[in-house]
Amino acid sequence: MKISLNATVKLCALLVLVIAGMVLSGSGFGPAPQSAEAAALTEVKKLLASDAQALDNFGRSVAISGDTAVVGLDTFFSSGGAYILERDRGGADNWGEVKKLTGSDAGATERFGSRVAISGDIAVVGAWLEGPGRPGAAYVFHRNQGGTDNWGQVKKLTASDGGIRPRFGFSVAVSGDTAVVGALSDGTCCGGFPGAAYVFQRDHGGTDNWGEVKKLTASDAQAFDNFGFSVAVSGDTAIVGAIAEDGGGTLNSNFGAAYVFERDEGSQDNWGEVAKLNDSDAQEEDRFGHSVAVSGNTVIVGAEGATRGINPFPFPFSTAGPGLAYVFERDAGGAGNWGEVKKLLASDGQDGDFFSFSVTISGDNAVIGAHQADVAAPFSGAAYIFQRDAGGTDNWGEVKKLLASDGHFGDSFGISVAVSGQTVLAGAPFENEAGVQAGAAYVFEAPPPDGDGDGVPDDEDACPGTAAGATVDANGCSDAQVDDDADGVCDPGAPSGGPSGCTGSDACPGTPAGEAVDANGCTPTQAMENLLDDVDSLGLPNGVANSLTASLNQATANLNDGNPNNDAAVCGNLTALINEVNAMEQNGQLTPTEAEELRQAAEDIKAALGC
Repeated sequence: MKISLNATVKLCALLVLVIAGMVLSGSGFGPAPQSAEAAALTEVKKLLASDAQALDNFGRSVAISGDTAVVGLDTFFSSGGAYILERDRGGADNWGEVKKLTGSDAGATERFGSRVAISGDIAVVGAWLEGPGRPGAAYVFHRNQGGTDNWGQVKKLTASDGGIRPRFGFSVAVSGDTAVVGALSDGTCCGGFPGAAYVFQRDHGGTDNWGEVKKLTASDAQAFDNFGFSVAVSGDTAIVGAIAEDGGGTLNSNFGAAYVFERDEGSQDNWGEVAKLNDSDAQEEDRFGHSVAVSGNTVIVGAEGATRGINPFPFPFSTAGPGLAYVFERDAGGAGNWGEVKKLLASDGQDGDFFSFSVTISGDNAVIGAHQADVAAPFSGAAYIFQRDAGGTDNWGEVKKLLASDGHFGDSFGISVAVSGQTVLAGAPFENEAGVQAGAAYVFEAPPPDGDGDGVPDDEDACPGTAAGATVDANGCSDAQVDDDADGVCDPGAPSGGPSGCTGSDACPGTPAGEAVDANGCTPTQAMENLLDDVDSLGLPNGVANSLTASLNQATANLNDGNPNNDAAVCGNLTALINEVNAMEQNGQLTPTEAEELRQAAEDIKAALGC
């Protein structure tokens, strides 16, 4: 079989990384409630560790939830770390470092930070070689533990049944009050080390305690399956990848599989297996399950070794294939079934790209990393955005390819990816700006949706549907939307503002253009009519009502007779009316409230006339 030079070079480079201890892995991340406007994503920030050192591999793992991100190190040369960063920290729209997380007892070479996850105020960090004998651990941090935004450690998680080098913490995921931790070498059944994953719940075993509630194992576990290589959780659904599962083939055929577990399956609070997922075109060395992600009823599983029929090399050295990812949906193919609905591949995929080395999903958007893609330079890496309904209903189509603005040889951009709302985060652990392989991570954001294109995001737009090209105020309102008759008084129910700055609430909508109005948006004639209505509505005795009405009728006649010489008389009529109202109030014929209402209306008319 002929092997491409491109594939061969990549295989050699990968071997170097393996020897260096850069273990191939993917992490599962919790869901985010909103979709990114994928096609408009642009790079907004390059993240570096504040205390960056050579060979830190900052960006080997990333996670994001809302306005908070976590970026982990993966190094043999220190006790590791993970960095909390927040939007608007250090300036509007800046992503600033808040805290460097360290394990309370983490030591050198324990790989603390090589796996991270975050959901809301909870971050989980894996250290899969922690402790004597290297059993591994994971650490839980809370945003306000020890003080506001302190991100203090609240729990060290370990497997209840221990074992020899189970690599507990090799993968981590968290959703709300539930954390899942993978231990890919756990167990002694089936000939040895099939792997496991452990579910922990907040408040299990005491308030704010994170207690183990279930050990997950595959129903068909076999030796060296590497079950737990990747994990993801969303609500009541957990996914566990088993990269070396043999699919009924020979030992070490490494087809791979992923397993779906659901809360309350079998009994209350039990996490039971409900499905085993395989790729529809499975082959040896696909390593299906290398990465997993779940959001609601949708699961994505990466098969970074998938070859489209080409399989020249055995694991761990690689294949010549570009890699594939598979989308599964709950109820596809029947109620409760998890059926494959789409196979994803990069539009420009090449041999050895390792497409799907990392995957993440949020709602209708999926991000797939291909960290060995030759784009800006060999092995610089890329990430691809796929969107539901792009290219057809329920289709998952590629809509965007993300690259680092300063990609270089060997950066491995896309080795880790995460998405939340309008924001995508991608790691490049071998990037060299802060030192040799000190690493970096890149933040991509899309402008929020703006349906009417007025420059004000929909979630801030007080006046959606603005006409194209219309000038708007900071609330997204044009003059026509808040002051239809352009008299300077806002339409009833409309917000104050518009480019011309309307105020108040218009009691007389539809005023003819150019007419003078009072503070209520009424012309003198309209105001007179309204004042007559006010007098009628008070239910005054006939004598009192007739007297006031007569004064108003005289003022209205002088105003509308077309003789400008009589306009001054209107001011006198209104002054006389006010005096009459004062007298009636003193005589008890009008209440103070009634008198004030009539006086104010008359004064408003006088002001509009310039009396």
